[in-house]
Amino acid sequence: QKSLKNNVISNDFKRSLTGSVIFPAIAFIVLFVFLTIPVIQYVTRDEFVQARVHTEISMFLAPSSTFQYMFYLLPVGMVLCGMLTAIKSFSFLMLKKQVNVFLSLGVTRNTLLTNRTLSAVIMLFAATFIPIFTIYVINIVSFGISVHLTELFLFLLSLLFVCGITGYAIATAAIMITGNLFETALTTFSFTVFPLIVN
Repeated sequence: QKSLKNNVISNDFKRSLTGSVIFPAIAFIVLFVFLTIPVIQYVTRDEFVQARVHTEISMFLAPSSTFQYMFYLLPVGMVLCGMLTAIKSFSFLMLKKQVNVFLSLGVTRNTLLTNRTLSAVIMLFAATFIPIFTIYVINIVSFGISVHLTELFLFLLSLLFVCGITGYAIATAAIMITGNLFETALTTFSFTVFPLIVN
C-alpha cells in the first residue's frame, strides 16, 4: 500500500516536471540568445583578443546598447514566465473533470501543491542558472576568477530566479482563490499592480 502510494506521488511529480517545462524552456532560450550567445560571439572576435589586457575584469554583458534595455526587460519577462508556469501547472484546477481525476488518484492537495511548486522551482532555476553560469565560466576562462566576478554572477542569477519565483507565487495565490482562467488573470494582475499603485 505504501509502495503504491509512493509510486503515485512519484508519477505525479514527473508529470509536474513535464507539465511545467514549457515556459521555463522559453525563458532559457531567450536568456541564452540575448545574454550568453552575444558574450560568446564577442570573446571569440579578434579585436577582443587583442584588447583583452585593457578589458575590465568581468564582462557579463557584451558591450552593446541593446543590453541596457534587456537588463530591465529580462526580470519583467521572468516574472511573467513564473506566472505562466503557475497557470500551466495548476490548469487542472480550472476544469472540474480534471480536478476529480487528480483527486481520485489518492494524491493529497498538499502533495499536488508541493510537487508542482518543487517542479517549477527546479525548472525556473535551470532556466536561469545554465545561461548565467555559462557566461560566468567564459569570464573565468577569459579573465580568471575574482570576488567581483562571483558577486556579479550571484547577483544576476538571484535577480532573474527570484523574479521567476515571485511571479509563480503571485499567480499560484491567485489560482487558489479563483475558479477560472479569467478570474486568475484578473487577480494576478491586481496582485501585481496594486502594490505599485499604493507605493
